Amino acid sequence: MSSYCVIGTGISGATIANLLSKKNSVDIYDKARGPGGRTAFKRLNNSKGFDHGTQYISPKSKQFKKFIEKLLKKKILKIWDGKHIYLNKIKKENKQHVKIIGRRGNNDISKHLINNIKCNFQSELENINFIDSKWKLDFKNNQTKYYDKLILTCPFPQLKRLSKKYIKVPFIKQKIKMDSNITVMIEIKKTNKNVSSYLFNDKILGWAAKENSKNRFKSNNDLWTLQSTSLWANKKINKNKENKEKTQRF
Repeated sequence: MSSYCVIGTGISGATIANLLSKKNSVDIYDKARGPGGRTAFKRLNNSKGFDHGTQYISPKSKQFKKFIEKLLKKKILKIWDGKHIYLNKIKKENKQHVKIIGRRGNNDISKHLINNIKCNFQSELENINFIDSKWKLDFKNNQTKYYDKLILTCPFPQLKRLSKKYIKVPFIKQKIKMDSNITVMIEIKKTNKNVSSYLFNDKILGWAAKENSKNRFKSNNDLWTLQSTSLWANKKINKNKENKEKTQRF
């Protein structure tokens, strides 16, 4: 039986790990505190929280629709009903657009897929080397691990840094820029507005979701997730990182 290491607990990493684990020994690592990757769910306390990354899923391909249907039947996912206000004037609204979310958080897909797999969180991969037919993995928490097979499902900049001396295909030399997003999570006094989400027509604020409308918890306050437009975030993300580092120092 081969030993596999999968880096990343997003939907792709969790899916790969789940399939491999049926016939192989698999460990999975992620630099975050919990699973989900871009579908991260940030808890305010044990019951309340915010969908920090992916806001919902609207499957298009036959394969993905089939996959999501199975999770809906298993009650891992559910349809996000409510009043969704579409203000964007650039792209025409699709009235048939279905919004599907996790019953407890949008990282529910990953949590379901890796439920029986050994997961190592707060473990950021720093360096890889192929030595004596084994992958030697050095992590920032000073751990070193060895595996027969290695699968990286991390963002492209990290993938390129780690693997450029081993991957010879042309795509690794490409300059791929990922769009940025700045997310704000707020808790405010309860209002009487019965709105689930807004898709704005604004240069800065792109999206707002009322977490209470997902019916995962009860609260005397309103919880909102606000997400910027990618155009604005691409210009401001480096300054945002600098401010975060300054805050952490103090």
